Order: sequence, then C-alpha cells, then structure tokens
Amino acid sequence: MKLSGKIDFKKINFKGFFFKIFSIIEKMRVLIFFILLFASIFYSGWIFYKYVKNYKWNEAQKQEYLNTKEKEVVFEEDKFNRVVSEVEARKAKSQSNINDVNDIFRIKQ
Repeated sequence: MKLSGKIDFKKINFKGFFFKIFSIIEKMRVLIFFILLFASIFYSGWIFYKYVKNYKWNEAQKQEYLNTKEKEVVFEEDKFNRVVSEVEARKAKSQSNINDVNDIFRIKQ
C-alpha cells in the first residue's frame, strides 16, 4: 500500500458526489425551508427587540437629540409671499377667457 500526499483527481467521481449531495437536499427540502424560515423569524425578532424595545441612549446622545429639536425653522415670509403670488397669477391665467386664444387651425365658426 503506497500512500502519497497527492490526490488523483481522475479517480474521484464528481458527478456522483454532486448527485448524492443534491439528492440529500431534495429529500430534506421542506426541513431546510422551515429551518431557514424560523432562522429569519428569529433574526427579525432579535433585530426588533434590540433596536425598538431595548434601545438605550447615553447622556450625550440624549443631549444631542434635544439640541437638534430646540433649533427653529426660519420662515422666509418674502419667498412664501412670492410663491403665493405666482400661484395666484397661474390660477388667474388658467381661468382667463378661452376665446382670446388664437385659432391655430384657422377654423371659422
């Protein structure tokens, strides 16, 4: 019996090996499906618990949150009034008399 550190790949039956692996997976597909399903449900529950139910802020994070909430939004009244006047102008233009528009097809009534 001669043992060497080399593997003779010509003697290995890869086709039969993969066939056996896939046949085992085919027989256990329902079990694999439920294992993956329960693993994903468990992982989702753990993420929910960690980030929603069991959140913890240190004092620096709490103070930073409060500082961002204290800042007020600057209301620029001039820009607001300009936009309102543009909307009013568009509304008036859209409600203008339609007979004033030139007839581009030259249809006479």
